[in-house]
Order: sequence, then C-alpha cells, then structure tokens
Amino acid sequence: MKRIIRVTLAILFALVMTFGLKVSTASAQVPNLKNDPNCNVNLTDKGPIKNYYQPMQNMRKDASNVIAKLNYADIYRLPPFRLTEKTVRLDVQGKYGDNGRNWQVQVNNMSGNSTIAHANIAGSLESASTIDRQRLVERKFRDALVKSLDSEHSQLLEGNCK
Repeated sequence: MKRIIRVTLAILFALVMTFGLKVSTASAQVPNLKNDPNCNVNLTDKGPIKNYYQPMQNMRKDASNVIAKLNYADIYRLPPFRLTEKTVRLDVQGKYGDNGRNWQVQVNNMSGNSTIAHANIAGSLESASTIDRQRLVERKFRDALVKSLDSEHSQLLEGNCK
C-alpha cells in the first residue's frame, strides 16, 4: 500500500516537473517538525468503521490514489466537496465541533454500507501558519485515511498547530 502511494507521488512530481501542474507533492518534502512546540499532531484509533464495506483490491488502489490527491487547501472545505477516482470517492461528510471535518472514502454507486475509510480532523489543526506546518498536517491526515483503509477503523487526527 505504501509503495502505491510512493509511486503515485512520484508520478505527480513528474507531472509537475514536466507540465508545471499545480498538484501537491508535499509529503515527499515534509520537514521533520517533531520538535516544533507550536505544532503537535496526534492520531487516535476510534474503533471499527460504521457502515463498513470490505473493498476489493481495485477499490483499495483507487482509494490510495484518491487519498493522494487530497491537499491542505481541501481538508477544511465544506460539503459537498468531493474527489473521485474510478470506483471510489473521497468526500467531506460534514463539519463538527470546533470546525473539524468528517471525511470518508466510499464506493461509488452503492447504497447502504459503502465506507472503506473514515477519518475526522480537528479544527484546531486548520490554523497551521507556515507551509511546513500545513504540509505536516496534510501528510498526517492522508496517513490517517490510509491507516483507516488498512485497519478498517476510523481515525481521529487532532492537536494544535499555530
């Protein structure tokens, strides 16, 4: 799974270099901010995904690809914002609490149980004030979605990033 994401990011980087496309390749360039006292990001497993659907291999690949498309500017959008990739879609389901967002990867054209990954991100991470901090939040949130896809558990990304 991680190899697929790395390959996808390499392809995106090649497109940027070749065509000057505006896509995020931030995860390949994220600095180590572990010692930054103004940006603490924590991931918590929140248990099994509600309305879970066991994805086929092609859906997992599509999910990894659509997660790789997500960038910091998208994370705090309001519904009905959506990114799609063949068999799946990644969309913001809603806003909660302190301006947090609820994101799900769902199988297209399926009613009932269709969620294959789910993560919430706290609103306190929206205030990341530097590009490096924004890239960290972006990468950690994509990591949360990938972990959800792999573990079949919902994830919560929270913390404080000024």
